[in-house]
Amino acid sequence: MVNVKLDKTGGLTEALLAIAPRSAEACGIMVGCMLGTSLAMAPAFLLASQADYVDLDGPLLLGCGSARRACASTGALCIPRRATSGAEEAD
Repeated sequence: MVNVKLDKTGGLTEALLAIAPRSAEACGIMVGCMLGTSLAMAPAFLLASQADYVDLDGPLLLGCGSARRACASTGALCIPRRATSGAEEAD
């Protein structure tokens, strides 16, 4: 199992390079995060589709932030669409 954190790998490009050989080896991939805002987690959601496990709850641990912050519901993590695409808030 490899735990990839964008803050530690140096960003999205380096994280993609880090998981590419692991995918070919059928090694487990986990995408994690450091404490950060919903906007900081947006690139990690791109990696989440390639991961076996996802732990991106960093924004939930912040006591304050913008109105467009991540939320959790029945085990699923939701981020506002605006954080990733410039669209309006997620339903």
